[in-house]
Amino acid sequence: MNNFLKISTLCFLFIVSGSQATFAQFGIGLGIQGGIPTGDFDLFADLGAGLYIEPKYIISNKISVGLNSGLMGFSAGDLSNFLEEAVDFYTMIPVTAFGKYIFLDRKFSPYLGASAGAYLIKGTNFDYQDQGLGFVDGQSRTEFGFAPRFGFVNGKFDFELSYHIIDVGSFFSYRLGFDIGARRDY
Repeated sequence: MNNFLKISTLCFLFIVSGSQATFAQFGIGLGIQGGIPTGDFDLFADLGAGLYIEPKYIISNKISVGLNSGLMGFSAGDLSNFLEEAVDFYTMIPVTAFGKYIFLDRKFSPYLGASAGAYLIKGTNFDYQDQGLGFVDGQSRTEFGFAPRFGFVNGKFDFELSYHIIDVGSFFSYRLGFDIGARRDY
């Protein structure tokens, strides 16, 4: 019985120490983001704001990969008022895969990256009805998009600029966020 207890304790310590080393490689980025429409989308939408979540796996001190999703809302631009069914608000939900390359093994370092995937884009009409304020949903569509990314990490904090290239709604975005769980050795 005494040997069983020793072996069980050693197995438990081995599993816990291994899971701690593995857990340090996984993390989640959370933050706020803003958007500036470009091209034709600039005619239909104004500035945007939103939140994002980014589960990631840190392969090495310089390379990380993961998924990105969030919610970005854009208010309607000037040209939206001239449409037959005016759109008051645009919502974008990206679901993309990404990769980042961090240049330096220091606490503060620039990085380059890219993301690609699906963007759900929906326009919403707000319509006054007899019972008060109601919704009239506009069209929605899913588009493929690509986004080159450039930013800086400073310990757990992240600042990023990216340009999302989408057929119907390209835009610049800027982000400020932080990481939970993930760590780099610097």
